[in-house]
Amino acid sequence: MADGKQVAVLVPTTLLAEQHFNVFSDRFSDLPVKIAELSRFRSAKEVKAALEGLAEGRIDIVIGTHKLIQPDVKFARWAS
Repeated sequence: MADGKQVAVLVPTTLLAEQHFNVFSDRFSDLPVKIAELSRFRSAKEVKAALEGLAEGRIDIVIGTHKLIQPDVKFARWAS
């Protein structure tokens, strides 16, 4: 984020993903930070947009369940 990297928050349940997404969204609302959620609570269209945003570097923080470790998840600015 501040150093130009993307952040992934892996959580064990869909409910936690939703709760964390809401908290992060509230806490970062005054900052230029884009946050996305990857879980079964999101529609296919939302998931596709989030995956594209991650790959293109438009998403700064992604919060999700096991969907984060799927092979189709690509990060543009991943910290190694």
